[in-house]
Amino acid sequence: MLFEGTIGLFQTLKEIGLTAKEANIYLVMHDIGANPASIIAKRCGLNRSGCYNLLNTLAEKGFAQKSMKNKILYFHPTDPKVILQQLNIKKGRLNDTIENIDNLITQFNTLQKDYTVKPSVVFFEGAEAIKNIMEDTLATDGLIRIYSSLDEMGLPQPEYWNEYEARRSKKGIRLKAIYPANRHSYRRKKNDALELRESRLIPPEFNFHLNIIIHGCKVSLASLNEQFGLMIESEEMSRAYKKIFDLVWEGAKKFDSTMTSIMRQRHENSDCP
Repeated sequence: MLFEGTIGLFQTLKEIGLTAKEANIYLVMHDIGANPASIIAKRCGLNRSGCYNLLNTLAEKGFAQKSMKNKILYFHPTDPKVILQQLNIKKGRLNDTIENIDNLITQFNTLQKDYTVKPSVVFFEGAEAIKNIMEDTLATDGLIRIYSSLDEMGLPQPEYWNEYEARRSKKGIRLKAIYPANRHSYRRKKNDALELRESRLIPPEFNFHLNIIIHGCKVSLASLNEQFGLMIESEEMSRAYKKIFDLVWEGAKKFDSTMTSIMRQRHENSDCP
């Protein structure tokens, strides 16, 4: 039975984690002082074994203490000041945990935003399609990788390509290029050192008449024959295409010297393409 003055204390004890029976036992111990479990049980209207178990639980929670007197186990309530100190320690740990969880949520939100970013796709149509893509490459900070048929890229607007190469070189943007061997790619290769470029020539039969440009986190596809360009901004896609290009780049090494030699002979000895 609770006295009127202890009702508020009873509610507080429940709010900080005690059950109704545990809170009642704690208040009874404060009223009667240190006593064996049998006396506390009788005062609380509980059987001895049940009360003994609850007293041990209170001791584990820090609300009760044990002592031996004449070989009899006594239970007495923990000073509320000690309980307050323990709660403040737990509060500090809880605040640290809340802060850590808050930081984790922020990090997870960042990861989720990165993961859920959808690729963007821009479609270009007409004779200016390839120029729009090439202009975008001048904004990259890293290496440009390109697989291109210069027969198709260079012939329609040779003045633009010369001006583009000059601007790219001035910006210090390096380029790796794989070209099917022809007179245009051979002439371009001869200027590699001057234009911050490294070219490798491959047999003409590997020309699939589509220009692939990998720059930053973008992959662009362009066809001058069909007059369209497609620029896809995607981290995953650009990473995959860079690996594919690098693999082909290594394979092109065995063709380059042979094709360069063949094109040198053709260029110097005749006007054949």
